[in-house]
Amino acid sequence: MKAFIIDKYKSKDGGRIKQIPDPRQRADDVLIEVHAARVNLLDSKIRSGEFKLILPYKHRLF
Repeated sequence: MKAFIIDKYKSKDGGRIKQIPDPRQRADDVLIEVHAARVNLLDSKIRSGEFKLILPYKHRLF
């Protein structure tokens, strides 16, 4: 699965696309296939840390 990764706030290189393992599907989950996605202005504001106080974002490593 491909994912758009943001490693840290205020990163000058922005995000990157990375291949990550597929998540484990549980019995009560629904699997959805996405054919197209995009990064929007809100994503760049999250990356820059502008919403850090009202939208805490925990960085995780896959």
